Amino acid sequence: MTPLRAALLAGLAAPVIYAVAVVAGDWFDPRYNAVANTISELTMVGAPSRVAVAAVFVVYNFLVIAFALALPRAMAGANRRGIAVAALLLIVVAAAGLGMSALFPTDMPGAPLTAVGTAHIALAAVASLGTMATVGAVAWATWRAPGWRGVAMLSVVCLAAIVATGLWTAATTAQLAPTMGLAERATIGSFEVWLFALAALVLRRQ
Repeated sequence: MTPLRAALLAGLAAPVIYAVAVVAGDWFDPRYNAVANTISELTMVGAPSRVAVAAVFVVYNFLVIAFALALPRAMAGANRRGIAVAALLLIVVAAAGLGMSALFPTDMPGAPLTAVGTAHIALAAVASLGTMATVGAVAWATWRAPGWRGVAMLSVVCLAAIVATGLWTAATTAQLAPTMGLAERATIGSFEVWLFALAALVLRRQ
């Protein structure tokens, strides 16, 4: 197996690993509710799932970085500058994810903000904006590239889903609504679907 193919397979595996970690995290604490509680609460200080889920998230983010590093070469037929920007943005998103899960866990919802919790929120904002920018950059880089229209259309659809559900997430989180966990999962899930589909399409072209 070539290093390029291994890196693309990392992009295919990352969303699957993330989904498994999120689902499995629910099992550690019977009080945790996937509809009401955010994913970040799985790794907050004191959570029974913190160590296990944070470790998996670290692996996930390194897989995403490996995939991002392979994109410029794997998508050479697309707009070179656009793909380079997308790869860099994806690395930033993964780095923010590493910080959130391993170094700066979230505060308990409703509790006073701590310095660590504030850093978590800042990194979450970077990851959220970076996610949208990454998908948008790929859409722009592939829109007029021969043979890449499928990736462009996928990116446009997923970007629309991320923006729409992201607004829902922001509203429910601000109000600590009982559906904020579901809203967040819809937003992150839209990105993970895009990441998996992108990796699959790029692998198919190799």
